Amino acid sequence: LRLNFGGNFLTGKIPPEINSAEKIKGFFLFHNALSGSIPPSIGNFSYISFLRLHGNQFTGTIPTELGQLTKLKELYLSQNYLTGGIPSEFGLLTNLGDLRLFLNTDLGGTIPDEMYNMTVLQRFYAWSSGLTGPISSKVGQLTDMYHFIARRNQLTGTIPSEFIKMPSLRECYCVM
Repeated sequence: LRLNFGGNFLTGKIPPEINSAEKIKGFFLFHNALSGSIPPSIGNFSYISFLRLHGNQFTGTIPTELGQLTKLKELYLSQNYLTGGIPSEFGLLTNLGDLRLFLNTDLGGTIPDEMYNMTVLQRFYAWSSGLTGPISSKVGQLTDMYHFIARRNQLTGTIPSEFIKMPSLRECYCVM
């Protein structure tokens, strides 16, 4: 089952009862005017491969329960008002190939070390998300990484030499 309500003018919140639709493989609510927090019950979508909630007005923290979505291939949370950083539980998303968090200007926090366990991750888009701290040398574990875009954040430290050794990397863009 794929539920696609993208590109409309929907308002309100995602109903918490949505967890009763656990057989959902794709949930697309992008580019609406939905608000409130992302319900933790989405973590019950055990079959989901595609979750696109970008371009709304969601607030609050990213539910740690999203780390339970082990079949997830694409997670788009960009262009919202999320805070609280990237959950370390994202390290459990070992099938995730595309993570988009950009333009959550107050997301903040560091890139958690657990995220470097996501070895099939090909695209990481997190520009203008208020990320802080260094990029770990563990970034070299992301051997399938194609795009690593984290510009306009407050990243610090040195540039990991492991970027040069990443065989699939085509673009790394981390400038101010």
